[in-house]
Amino acid sequence: MDTSHMSLDDKIKAYLDLHDVEDSLQHYGTPRHSGRYPWGSGENPYQRNEDFHRVYNDLKAQGMTDAEMAREFDCSINELKARRSMSSQQEKERQRIRVVRLHDNKGMGWTAIAKEMGLKNESTARSIYKNAKEPKKQLNQQVADRLEKILKEKGGFLDISTGTELGYPWSDNAPKTGISSSQLRTASIMLREKGYSVQTINLRQVTNPGQYTNTTVLAPAGTSKKDIINNLEQLHSVEDYTPDAGRTWWVPEWPEAIDRSRVYVKYPDEGGAERDGMVEIRPGVKDLSLGDMAYAQVRIAVKNCDVEGKVDDYGKPEPTTRYIKGMAVYSDEIPEGYDIVVNSSKARSKGDAKAFKPIKDTTDVDAVFGAKIMANGQDHYIGDDGKEHLGLINKVNGEGTWQGWSKTLPSQMLSKQPKELIKRQLNLTYAEALDEFNEIKNYTNDVVRQKALEEFASQCDSAAVDLKAAALPRQQSHVLIPINTLKDNEVYAPGYKNGEEVVLIRYPHEGTFQIPRLIVNNKNKEGTKFIGKMAPDAIGINHNVAEIMSGADFDGDTVTVIPTSKIVNIKNRPPLEGLVGFDAKAEYPYREGMKHLDKKRTQTEMGVISNLITDMTMIGAKDEELVRVVKYANTVIDADKHNLDWQRSYKENDIESLKKKYQVKYDKDGNVIGYGGAGTLLSRAGSEAHILEQQLAKIDENTGELKKAWRPDASGELMYMPTGRTRMVPEKNKDGSFKLDAEGKKIYKEEPVRQKVSKMSQVDDARQLMSNPQKGYIQEELYAEYANNMKHLAIQARKEAMAIKPEKCNPEAREAYKAEVDSLNAKLENAKRNAPKERQAQVIANVVMKELKEANPGMDNEKVKKEAQLQIAKARASVGANKKDVQVNIEPREWEAIQKNAISPSKLREILKNADSDKIKKLASPQVNSNALPKTKQNLIKSMATSGFTLEEIAERLGVSKATVFKYAKGKEG
Repeated sequence: MDTSHMSLDDKIKAYLDLHDVEDSLQHYGTPRHSGRYPWGSGENPYQRNEDFHRVYNDLKAQGMTDAEMAREFDCSINELKARRSMSSQQEKERQRIRVVRLHDNKGMGWTAIAKEMGLKNESTARSIYKNAKEPKKQLNQQVADRLEKILKEKGGFLDISTGTELGYPWSDNAPKTGISSSQLRTASIMLREKGYSVQTINLRQVTNPGQYTNTTVLAPAGTSKKDIINNLEQLHSVEDYTPDAGRTWWVPEWPEAIDRSRVYVKYPDEGGAERDGMVEIRPGVKDLSLGDMAYAQVRIAVKNCDVEGKVDDYGKPEPTTRYIKGMAVYSDEIPEGYDIVVNSSKARSKGDAKAFKPIKDTTDVDAVFGAKIMANGQDHYIGDDGKEHLGLINKVNGEGTWQGWSKTLPSQMLSKQPKELIKRQLNLTYAEALDEFNEIKNYTNDVVRQKALEEFASQCDSAAVDLKAAALPRQQSHVLIPINTLKDNEVYAPGYKNGEEVVLIRYPHEGTFQIPRLIVNNKNKEGTKFIGKMAPDAIGINHNVAEIMSGADFDGDTVTVIPTSKIVNIKNRPPLEGLVGFDAKAEYPYREGMKHLDKKRTQTEMGVISNLITDMTMIGAKDEELVRVVKYANTVIDADKHNLDWQRSYKENDIESLKKKYQVKYDKDGNVIGYGGAGTLLSRAGSEAHILEQQLAKIDENTGELKKAWRPDASGELMYMPTGRTRMVPEKNKDGSFKLDAEGKKIYKEEPVRQKVSKMSQVDDARQLMSNPQKGYIQEELYAEYANNMKHLAIQARKEAMAIKPEKCNPEAREAYKAEVDSLNAKLENAKRNAPKERQAQVIANVVMKELKEANPGMDNEKVKKEAQLQIAKARASVGANKKDVQVNIEPREWEAIQKNAISPSKLREILKNADSDKIKKLASPQVNSNALPKTKQNLIKSMATSGFTLEEIAERLGVSKATVFKYAKGKEG
């Protein structure tokens, strides 16, 4: 019998129907067999719990554990325990009612009652009678009553997930610290039996696409999961949270605007285009301060702009209050009578309507500029009136921000380099992963090691999809500042040696013809004036160099700087002649009747064209072909913003023929079966596949078939099976309209639920994604080997994790370290109190993001990502959710208690979720003898040395002496 979609109550009923279970409650009989109250009659309010009690006792007598019973009925052990608790309570209530009936109605004595009911003795019967006459509501019932009351008062739905049970006054006699999670679960089951709906939904984490938080929800009868998900604004927490929870949060103020008369616009006829995006500020002006920064990416509101009679692209009058967007630096070149110079590439004839951007029509301070103001990104000053005022500068990013950005080499760049460099960096990446794997295996705590291995396995799976390689020596992100006194082969770059050679990489990266090779000139006076000698993450180049990198400007564009050497030799070539002077805006302007490319479609099309460029470069396309595809890419990227004729560009550059030539599809035997779409492993790895929704599974030892699983198989390999879930969707006509029935209502059809996954995650061997599975291009072969290595490492890590059997809690240790155990429990409880707040913040952010997407259907992925980060930050502040403030800090004596097993494995896992992972890593790592390094670390030293890292860089990275590095790098360890 298939019980996968049955409730626990129905599974109990099915068990009773299939098994001859002796009725331990002799006077009530067995459902469907004998007794006065058949299943579901509703006349016996204790029927379901009696059935559970009967089945539980029967299976217990057979020697089955709670965990085995949970597997038998395909439910969680927590649900089983909650049902057992409720069954026990209601059985006691049934006993009380029967004792009263036998004593008061039938006049039986205590001894007779005890004998009749099979009780231990007459005093037990008397005690039960006393409790019945002086009833006290059980705590579970009180919790259920309180939940019911709160739901009715607040309306909508109620979040009753982890953390809800803590700190709330559930009843007059409940502990101030709250109740247990099992008591909360029992109360929810009691309410479900009363008719309420208890659903578990996947609450989307707004800043982590594909990641969800399981949230248990109490709702009125008949409420479905879909009802809750579609009406998240009605999902409430049990407690009402106040902003900040007593903490101080920085909240941006509504920006002040500078008068237009104080701003000078430098147009192209004055050299503005050569510094396009740079904002020059007069030093010493009180309301225009960058604080302690030399440069910052800013937004500055401007009032009284001259836009009279001008309308926007939608025919609406242009607002007179607008804003400046760019990289701000101090300058002594400000014309008399002005305090700001805005450098612009827009024609003077376009005026303020194009020199400044329109303020967003919103009351949200974080959305007014279309970008979030950074923490402490506004300053105050004391005015001439002696009062404090808000400054005019609103920083989006500031000095020091960019140096912390990702330091990896994406495949779109590395795959276009020589095979020796590709192989070297992929080998280094794998060596780093192997070394981390070895370190984790040596952790001294089983639970820490198991959790770390599971997380490491997931990282390896992601690495096989992302295909990002380790960074090159001293590689770092920098923001661009225009320094036009530099030569076309020079760069002003503090932090790099004067006279050394570097290359610049800007993303998206279309080819080696976009890589300038430059010499560091840190003696340039203009560079020193605008950037300074100590700038951590800004560099200066002239406008000609910026043009090489697909037309970079200076309003906050960034590049990756890589110093070259004999080992690090980045391949580049001169710009393609066919692209010199090409301007998509001039070549493909708006055409009457053309189809507009919105932001969402632009994002999709750029993904398609990026894959085509990657495939063409790998296969060896001619320059003339690369020119065509880059022209189309440049048209697409600005099509929405400038309403360009992207379809004419597609046709004139004959993109269709390029797809046929460079994106050929083969079957597994190497036969051509079509063209189009991602054509090589590099473009296919992360592309999406739409599959039937699946769930983790493992092989049943008895049947050999796949069955649902909570954890990976012992082999370490991930196996999946379909969930079988379906959904009802409206049918559509060919023109996209909905099909309607005779009454004008939508016609629905049932279809299986599908999910998006990466193609790499669906293959065991990465070679299956190569352009030709039998023999791919050399770049594909190298990346396939790397991806397979990472996949295998993930399997090894999961296998190691599954083999770990953590020791149970040691009662003697728990008693010996009672103070430490109590301290850890208190810290954990405090941390868990943040969980409901975090879920409420996610609910708020989800609701806002849904409204924003509906109001702006063309939002691209980058905009959605930025907006999500902004909204979750605001939502967390509004409910006082802050995980860092309540993080569990483990003291040395507490770690000693953990190592002695004074804490159970399950409790320790909870603690680890709420602790500083770096500190846990240090606590669990054994002391290392730097004179006898593990083999994986020896190999890592050699790989880093081969990639061009210095002795100092390797020693600092690995935490060992330079002498030790030298010994292993030179092979003198013997």
